[in-house]
Amino acid sequence: MRILIFSFIFSFLFATPKWFYSLDNNKSNYYIGYGEGKNIKEAKMNALNDISSQIEIKIKSEFESNINNYKKNISQKLNLSTNANLTDYKVLKVENKDNKYYVAIGYENIPNIDKFIKKLPKNTKISQNYFLNNTYLGKYIKEKTGKFIKFHIFNKDNKWYIGYNNKIQILDKNMFNKLYISMGEIKTNHKYNIFHNDDIIKVYIKAPFDGYVTLFDVDSKGSVYILLSQKLKKGWNEIKNEDFELQAYTDKKEDFEMYVAVFMKNRENFTQFSSVLNPNNNRDFGILIDTIKNYNFATLKIITRGNK
Repeated sequence: MRILIFSFIFSFLFATPKWFYSLDNNKSNYYIGYGEGKNIKEAKMNALNDISSQIEIKIKSEFESNINNYKKNISQKLNLSTNANLTDYKVLKVENKDNKYYVAIGYENIPNIDKFIKKLPKNTKISQNYFLNNTYLGKYIKEKTGKFIKFHIFNKDNKWYIGYNNKIQILDKNMFNKLYISMGEIKTNHKYNIFHNDDIIKVYIKAPFDGYVTLFDVDSKGSVYILLSQKLKKGWNEIKNEDFELQAYTDKKEDFEMYVAVFMKNRENFTQFSSVLNPNNNRDFGILIDTIKNYNFATLKIITRGNK
């Protein structure tokens, strides 16, 4: 039996490249995954699965060392790790031997926002975007870099990215969610802005001057819709649409959205955005953020709880 085991190990070592499973790794939070397959695609996939397994094992080990928190948090943490978008990996080695591909992939397991910050050049432009500077995301970057960075966000293939010049990074969902904030003088008929399905939402805003307001709705996916546009007086106004009432609805257990009130001396149509009565599937949040920097505005985050 020992002879058979020895023969198998010897054959495996002889068949695989010498570097396979033997690359040095002395970096913190850095993983090297190994994979083999009949083509490069299959080998890469197996290497990425290897990395996901390593992360999962590490997280299980960390939580098992603190058994009091294990049951409460392990499911959530494992879900975050095993479903991580491993897009920032680096192919370290590739070799084709005996009609089989062998791949080694390196992956740094830190939040994507920290990866973005590491990509920034030393001399970065300062952001004058009042909205972004007041978001959790803007403040986090300020905390790490010492200044407000002139970054932007955009959507591509239904994924959100943060960018600075030609430096881009996929944006973690939790960081994207923290772009939704309440600022300025705007309120609803519910004290804590938490609604349930079919609740009527009444919106009140304090205008800084006589003029017009356009009220936008930004859903949790970053789609932007114009809810209404109306004339208003300086001070507090109730925002109404003659064609419909604002009504809370979600098919999830809980969801969120953000109202953005933009104040103008003269009415503008904002034709780059769709009306809520004629919606499209565009993810225009990045465009709206860039647009409102030229206006007085107020925002309000709304929570809707469904029936699930």
